[in-house]
Amino acid sequence: MPEHSLFAGPSTYLPYLKDNKVAYFNIRLRGFGGAPITMDLKLSVQDSENSAGVVIDAIRYLKVARELGVVGALRGPSAWTQKTPPEQMMYTDAKRECEALAKRQLTSSVKKQVKK
Repeated sequence: MPEHSLFAGPSTYLPYLKDNKVAYFNIRLRGFGGAPITMDLKLSVQDSENSAGVVIDAIRYLKVARELGVVGALRGPSAWTQKTPPEQMMYTDAKRECEALAKRQLTSSVKKQVKK
């Protein structure tokens, strides 16, 4: 796949869209015999309703962390659930930290945050 063929990024707040988030996808590929296929898609969602599940997950991570005596910002769950976390993480690292916390296991970085 060519280096500049994929792009995803946030845009600025557009007052006329209010809580509606819109994404456009332009997909180009080759079908049988190399025939070109182009798809232009538009995805439109209400952001607040679709964020409810993510907020519930964030609250659950906070509850488990509190039970385990963890203090401070939760790096993994923040990177996994928030648009602007205190610290950006790679997807796989954030997911690993979230899965460990869900199992009530502490990763080496979270162990440093346990209140003594």
